[in-house]
Amino acid sequence: MHSLKGIKPAAVDNIGHFFYFIKHFWDNDLIENENVLVYREREENVKMKIEEMITISLKLNSVSPYDVKPNIIIFPENSIPYKSLDYLKEISQKYKIIIIGGLEHHKEEDDTYTNKAFIIDNGNIGCQIKQTPVRISKKDIIENIECVKNPQIKIFQTSIGRLSIFICKDFLRLHDIIPFWASEYNIDYVVVPSLTNKIMPFQSKILSILDSPDCKNLKLLYVSMGEYGGADLFSINEKQRIENSFRLNQRDNVGEKIVSRRILQDAKSVLSVEDFLDYLTKKQPYVVDIQGIDVLTTATGAEILKDIKEYMQNQGFILGMQKEEDFEDY
Repeated sequence: MHSLKGIKPAAVDNIGHFFYFIKHFWDNDLIENENVLVYREREENVKMKIEEMITISLKLNSVSPYDVKPNIIIFPENSIPYKSLDYLKEISQKYKIIIIGGLEHHKEEDDTYTNKAFIIDNGNIGCQIKQTPVRISKKDIIENIECVKNPQIKIFQTSIGRLSIFICKDFLRLHDIIPFWASEYNIDYVVVPSLTNKIMPFQSKILSILDSPDCKNLKLLYVSMGEYGGADLFSINEKQRIENSFRLNQRDNVGEKIVSRRILQDAKSVLSVEDFLDYLTKKQPYVVDIQGIDVLTTATGAEILKDIKEYMQNQGFILGMQKEEDFEDY
């Protein structure tokens, strides 16, 4: 829903771009002084955009009898102003659909802020609070909400089944227990609304959840901002399609290459193309996983060097180990 399409940002690094992005839509003073996202004077424009998205999603202007209307619409974290709730409640009731979304930060009576997601099912509304503040270490910023020591996730009995919401960082924090927890409580859907400039940490953890035998019937719905993309429906039935998209040479909405980076046997921490090519010239067996293709050979690396280089150039392959700190924040 939120995108800088057609607008050239002032910053080129990821964090700078992210802050340019949020300051374009949410109130600058509250971002700088309170570490929260609230719309204020931009609220009316956002409300109009929400109505536009609802019209598109429900195909309200379509006259085709073949258009299938959804039974659930999900908005990202922090994307919905509180004043839009009445409108969304009316839409849910009128069209018999479920609407889920993240609300802007809200200042409570005790002067603390909360970050909530709502769920409206046929006009009935419920909320899930975010319990893990996000941290941006490079800016020394922590989201201004309480970190709950023992987080509690609600289970909503909806018209399509049992559903729970994990807001952004809550999902990254709790993903390890989701397979057992979802199986124990017969969860049908896990919804993850987020506002993040990093998609791969979420998608990789979602795929790992689907590897659990306890999750054969579980469906995960991930939604992020239009600027960064990555939204999709994940399930056992869709796993092969998602893995192909995730591992093969395709681009996500940010334009990043999604590749597999894994070097085994003596390669250890290969950090550059030059180091990798040097390693291939050694007369020893090696195993390398290039974008999901396992290669095992005893041939001299120099004998296949030309083919490897050509393959890498054609596929736009990028060598390098992902730094651990890149996964700590957003």
